[in-house]
Amino acid sequence: MSGHSKFANIKHKKEKNDAAKGKVFTRIGREIAVAVKEGGADPANNSKLRDVVAKAKANNMPNDTIDRSIKKAAGDANAANYESITYEGYGPSGTAIIVETLTDNRNRTASNVRNAFTKGSGNVGTNGCVSFMFDRKGQIIVDKEEYEGDADELMMMALDAGAEDFSEEEDSFEIITDPAEIKEVEERAIVFLRDVFASMNLGEVEITSKYNTNDGCLEVAFEGEDMGILIGKRGQTLDSLQYLTSLVVNKGKANYIRVKLDTEDYRRRRKETLENLARGIAYKVKKTRKPVVLEPMNPYERRIIHSALQGNKYVETVSEGEEPYRHVVVKLKRW
Repeated sequence: MSGHSKFANIKHKKEKNDAAKGKVFTRIGREIAVAVKEGGADPANNSKLRDVVAKAKANNMPNDTIDRSIKKAAGDANAANYESITYEGYGPSGTAIIVETLTDNRNRTASNVRNAFTKGSGNVGTNGCVSFMFDRKGQIIVDKEEYEGDADELMMMALDAGAEDFSEEEDSFEIITDPAEIKEVEERAIVFLRDVFASMNLGEVEITSKYNTNDGCLEVAFEGEDMGILIGKRGQTLDSLQYLTSLVVNKGKANYIRVKLDTEDYRRRRKETLENLARGIAYKVKKTRKPVVLEPMNPYERRIIHSALQGNKYVETVSEGEEPYRHVVVKLKRW
């Protein structure tokens, strides 16, 4: 009986997870339909659609499902016609309320919203009656369990990247931003990269982007047929393109936003390679008792080496030399 109970529990849990995932996918599919209707079916020329696609991928929505949703919204005359409608009104004690909806039936939604206000001892107002009291802000929540660094360090990264406010809660950090600031930087990066890829005749390249609060940078990834040419020897071409992109997006900006480019998961693979290299070098230094000088690296890769050996009991690392020939030296600790 215990075996049957175990598999029954797994089945129920899977059904529950699948149902929750289905609701998320349905909602994202509606957002895709609205974005396509407002700006077209090409994410390259439709920033709203690009954001929704990034959101879909972050929720593990399959690429085939995303593509079908876009094609359906673009070419199916019988597809549901979703639209965004905003209602304004007053709640108990005159509390100002804004309700944003996504619907395929104006009359039904208007009735539902009106009933909700009435049940809450409020009433629906006219457009503009309370919106002047609000400013649209971006809210980023960082779970403390997912962030291993120091709170002050995260605050400084957030403020340096242009955040307007930072607060620490019991189990998370809250970062308040201006959505337009990040959006403008993202647009600059994508436009610049598309021009570069077009001049290199790389064909169709899919570009996705997101703002990483843990690292305080805009992460841009791209997929295509021949991405190896963009990586170059040990990532030198990718690093150069990243540097140029950073210059372009931060031109004239008061707050500097870091940009990180990646393709074919190169950054992760390179990080693993360098960490393995660091451990191997540490063993060699411990065995031979002689320092080892590594090849010149950029600041990011040097930091990986330093971090990998930070807790090593036998060796220590130092950076020596001047850019672009600055390198890491691994040597025995002095006792």
